[in-house]
Amino acid sequence: ALNSAIGTSTPGVRRPGWSDLTVWLTGYAPRDYLSVFCAEAAKTTTPLIIQKLNSESGARRQRLALTLIQIFRVLGAFPQQSGSSQPDLPIRADLLGAADPWAKLGPQLLPLTNDKVDIVRAAAVFALGVLHGADVRIEGAETRIEQASKDDADLVRVWAARAIANMPVDAEGFLLRLADLVNDPATEVSEAAWNALQFQLAAGQGRPRFTELQHLLNHRSKGVQFEAIRALGHCTEGPDVVVPILLDKLEIGEHGNWYSARSAFRKLAQDHKKACVSALSKALRHESPIARARAAQTLAIIDKDSRTTQIFVVRTLSSAAILHHESPYVVRDAMIALCALDSRAGSDGVPLLLKHLSDNSNTVQKGYAAMALATLGMRQPENVLPVLAELLGDSDPDIVAGAIRGAEILGTAASPLLPRLTKLLTDQRQYNKRSVSWSDGKATLASLAAKALTTIRTAQ
Repeated sequence: ALNSAIGTSTPGVRRPGWSDLTVWLTGYAPRDYLSVFCAEAAKTTTPLIIQKLNSESGARRQRLALTLIQIFRVLGAFPQQSGSSQPDLPIRADLLGAADPWAKLGPQLLPLTNDKVDIVRAAAVFALGVLHGADVRIEGAETRIEQASKDDADLVRVWAARAIANMPVDAEGFLLRLADLVNDPATEVSEAAWNALQFQLAAGQGRPRFTELQHLLNHRSKGVQFEAIRALGHCTEGPDVVVPILLDKLEIGEHGNWYSARSAFRKLAQDHKKACVSALSKALRHESPIARARAAQTLAIIDKDSRTTQIFVVRTLSSAAILHHESPYVVRDAMIALCALDSRAGSDGVPLLLKHLSDNSNTVQKGYAAMALATLGMRQPENVLPVLAELLGDSDPDIVAGAIRGAEILGTAASPLLPRLTKLLTDQRQYNKRSVSWSDGKATLASLAAKALTTIRTAQ
């Protein structure tokens, strides 16, 4: 009945397919038909909802406020998903249409931000944030949103954070407000602010202000610092200012925390690749083995197709100071760098890896080394298959896991290894996922072998 009503009862409203409607009904909370209908007929229904908010009372009024939030959740960009399986729905610019009719809602929305009912204030503030992000400028909206971020009610601060997430990322001062809310004593507010900050810095509209990111780099939250570093890759400043900061973060960042600088380099290289490659190439000569390994990995990722880069990276990582470093994380970073290179680097990288894998005095990160060997040995599988076959029988389950992943990487070229992989289907030894991936925890060699066999046989 609703599907028919949407298609015929409201002129000009798009009729969704049944599967779309089903997803919407199960993807938003509260999961009611009115929310879905109003999202589709927003231009017609929103002014009526706001009018009713000013005339109704009690539970009915609170329900109308929830419906207003639902309308703008679908029209807005954040928060769209109630779970990782839900679809990513962008701002519905086609439904918003011209800005003028929406701007006329300002005189009705602004007073609601001072309403005595928490959910009404929250709904009005969130609506203003979504409209602001869709270039509907309502005078006084920014002031009301900032005011709401300091509201006594936790619920209002939650939706103020989500409102800010929908605003342009260069709206002055609002990134700093989100960072402040990350430290909010109310857990729900803190989580909403953290999610909003991540969304803004990763997918926000426009480029974040460098001056504001500078403040966030010194924030007491390590998570906020991480996101601020990553956002430097697309901020208002260019490589002359940003690259020195990122190089410093590569060198001094703790294990895991320097990945934000690597991510920023990837983003920055989209528009300033030459400057990034030049800076990272110079960093390959840094006195610190840690800095060299991290610079090599970053360079390999952003310039893997360059023959010059391939040679420089392999030569840098051949240093005993890196491959025999006391920290296993440095060796791991070196192996990830080799995994990132194009297979054309095999002529340089395979001999290095064969030597490393034959060195029984050093068993650190040999799982990753096996994966790197397979990646660089794709053009000469006959040279790497005997080594992988030997590693499949190793006593260390982490090394065996790397060999299994190496076979999977080779695909059909690993067909001679199928009998050995089949034997591992009954091997219940556990390996550390971190030894061959970004994941934490333990898993059995049998499950990893089953996956590799499926991949290889499917490729055949």
